[in-house]
Amino acid sequence: MQNLEQSQLIERVVQRLAQSSVSELRQIRVDSRPDGLHLSGRVGSYYHKQLAQETIRDVTAGQQVFNQLAVCN
Repeated sequence: MQNLEQSQLIERVVQRLAQSSVSELRQIRVDSRPDGLHLSGRVGSYYHKQLAQETIRDVTAGQQVFNQLAVCN
């Protein structure tokens, strides 16, 4: 059952990012690991890195989120 719940959580996170008006956020990879959710990929600014995390905050309540997005100018 936990795998199903994690799959549903990832789906909700990906869907939330896909709805963003910031195209970079729609390209973020989301992985579930035993220690929490990991965001990876590239964004153009630290603002977008933080925005990605804030965009999914309500969906990931209670989950540890590791923001591993690389900022590339």
